[in-house]
Amino acid sequence: MKAKLEDVNFTYEESDTKSIKDVDLSIREGKKYAIIGRNGSGKTTLLKILADLLEPDSGRIMFPESEKRPEIGFSPEDPELGFFERTVKEEVEFYPKNLGLDHEKIAEETLEKVGISHLKNRSPYLLSSGQQRLVSIASVLSGLPDILVLDEPTHSLHRKGERMVGKVLNKLERTITFSTHSSDFAFEFADEVIVLHEGRILRVGKPREVLSKIETLKKAGIRTPGIVNWTRKNSLEIPSSFEEAVKLKREVED
Repeated sequence: MKAKLEDVNFTYEESDTKSIKDVDLSIREGKKYAIIGRNGSGKTTLLKILADLLEPDSGRIMFPESEKRPEIGFSPEDPELGFFERTVKEEVEFYPKNLGLDHEKIAEETLEKVGISHLKNRSPYLLSSGQQRLVSIASVLSGLPDILVLDEPTHSLHRKGERMVGKVLNKLERTITFSTHSSDFAFEFADEVIVLHEGRILRVGKPREVLSKIETLKKAGIRTPGIVNWTRKNSLEIPSSFEEAVKLKREVED
């Protein structure tokens, strides 16, 4: 286990309504968690609590007694808001440099891992939305966090851009928690899906289990994934993974 939230509640000062209500959640090492829900459901607030950017009104966040508190890296919904430097390379060097690490080596390795070495001399402000998101991920990753927290990494991206980001996340050997509106992205790239509605967790589980619950999705304002709709239309069992879904679809259409 990397972290555990127990009976966590949070209310913004300007509000009379709790944004997060009685949340219990375990984050296990090496897993990817997707938090899904409509706007205002509390996704960003929950991520900021996990990233220690907001302190809950009540409840607690616990970490294994045998380990030090994990380092958590947070990437905002609008990545350009977190940029400081003139070039992508300097941006990715920022955190390790301030930590007194070998920033040039770490930046080079991180750029390669995220697949954006070819952008290192470009201005991060002049890149496409998808490229900016990858720079933001690389910038946070270069600080060597134990847990990577991403707020809407697919925001404003088309499906091709979503999959580009998702494939990068798949390559990272980190515990990752991200919020998203895209049920297709969650089905393909998450190990666990957390459905949030009005600050409460409605359901947690494997993508296949959670994203096939029509009533849960409808209550949370989430669109049913395309592959779930397709399997139902063809009277087929919902596959356990996106890879199985692609294979099944090819077999049926061939």
